[in-house]
Amino acid sequence: MAIGTPTLLATYQSTANVTTGQMAVGVAVPAGEVVVVTAHAGGAADLAIGDSKGNTWAAGPLITQATAPGSTTRIFTALITEPLEESDTITVARAGSGGLVWHALRITGASGAVGSSVTNTGTTATIATGAVPSAAGNMVIIAATSAASATLTGSTGTTVIGTGAATGGNSNRSGWAAHRLSTDNNPVTPTVTMNNGYAWSAAAVELVAAPTAPGQTGDYEVVRRVGGVTTVLDVVRRAGGVTTVLELVADGGTSPEPATALTGLYYGTVNATTDPVANTQSGFGVTPQLVSAYLQWGENFDLTTQSGTDRLNMFKAVIDAGTAVYLTVQAKDGAPHSYNDIAGGNTAALARLQKWCEFVQALADYSPQQTYIGMGSEFEVQVNQGLITGVSNQTFAQAHDLFCTYARQHAPDCRTVYHVGHFDATAILEILGHKQVGMDVMGLDPYRGGGGNPSTTVRQMMNGKNLTPANVRSNTNIIRLGNEKGSPVAVALTEYGTDRSYTDSSIAGFISSTQAAIDAEDLEFTIYWNSDSGPNNNSRVDVTGYDLSRAALAALVSI
Repeated sequence: MAIGTPTLLATYQSTANVTTGQMAVGVAVPAGEVVVVTAHAGGAADLAIGDSKGNTWAAGPLITQATAPGSTTRIFTALITEPLEESDTITVARAGSGGLVWHALRITGASGAVGSSVTNTGTTATIATGAVPSAAGNMVIIAATSAASATLTGSTGTTVIGTGAATGGNSNRSGWAAHRLSTDNNPVTPTVTMNNGYAWSAAAVELVAAPTAPGQTGDYEVVRRVGGVTTVLDVVRRAGGVTTVLELVADGGTSPEPATALTGLYYGTVNATTDPVANTQSGFGVTPQLVSAYLQWGENFDLTTQSGTDRLNMFKAVIDAGTAVYLTVQAKDGAPHSYNDIAGGNTAALARLQKWCEFVQALADYSPQQTYIGMGSEFEVQVNQGLITGVSNQTFAQAHDLFCTYARQHAPDCRTVYHVGHFDATAILEILGHKQVGMDVMGLDPYRGGGGNPSTTVRQMMNGKNLTPANVRSNTNIIRLGNEKGSPVAVALTEYGTDRSYTDSSIAGFISSTQAAIDAEDLEFTIYWNSDSGPNNNSRVDVTGYDLSRAALAALVSI
């Protein structure tokens, strides 16, 4: 078994001085896998780690920078002998109150840890030559804590998780971790360089590649198969020409990409007074294949309450018409929690995130169609509009990673969506660079604004934007996220449209070109923005004087 790319299980970030930091793992970990926790503390402090099953983990060096107020870095490794369920928790405890950040990483194909060493000199921390031998196939995990960010030199490395602020006694600390998979037998001598010389520390540990499945002999491999509506992994043993399934493990993958793209529209959300299916039937005389709905974080998704059940039944009425749904939730007003709360592991925020995933999964259980789930649509647009303040791109990426992780566990039959708004490609690409947990679909929102060529097609309009389906698919971070997830990230139009500054025939031609765009760009689904709110303010086409456009959209979205 080769060592796999680390997968983020859980992350904790204190917002005040604490003595413990506890978080559910979020992703089940079978026996025989290795979990690595990189812990970062403000001030000198002994650190200890355990899990809710009563196991105590204590491996890896304790490195403390003596310069007051100091910082502490520790890497814990554990070979899991008792499976961790998604509800099990990891607790990192520190001796004395202070700031605390930790990141839990799941490593496949490793069988334990070996030597580690760090020296601290000046503003650098160099892992001593030969102390971490890094045999071919093994992996080195490097972690650092600093009042500022850190960079890795002297060795190729891939960032696993970025910085997170922890409130300490005197200042914040940032935690940082990277991994390096060795392709040879040369010792590793990486150098961690801090951006300032204040209160830093670093540590490293080598993980040993497991030659076979733990405790077994023979040739083992992980085989992906698609059955029913979920993707699973089989761990199989091949010996003497006989293949035996040893373990069936849900890998967090979701329903396979539908064979035929869904075409739908936005025509209002779903609530006690609004029904997009009824709106479409009234305005266009057809039932749509797909509708989208935008919910707010403060709305009730709790299916143990009557109002949560009532909301679910409203969406079931949409599904009863034969329509698929894409639901996304936004925490743009920060109430009752912000994306900072989600990324920081706030217990109430994560409980609400789980309720959101369970709510949409209940619809997936009810619907014969594919169901799509999102969180944080058009984040970069809402930042520009001032609707979201005080949330960095990195923090949003961490929040979206937790959403994807929770969706894999609590909404396994839904396809997850990262829904962007095209406003700021730089911010979007930065978020993708920070993300570590893959989504199923990258949703783009291109619009044809006023004053353009009236004969522009949907495909021409898409490919004239700063993010196109082609450059999304070729983006190295999109490819990396697809590899983490186990299948390529699909592309969809989570919104698109044109305004009524164009003639009826121009808009009808634009809408009618959608199917050609789907075919040429391999889009998973498209959602036309039929609303007089939003980017263009006047995109509805079931209005007087736009009969050709109305007919074109009816033909496109009809079941």
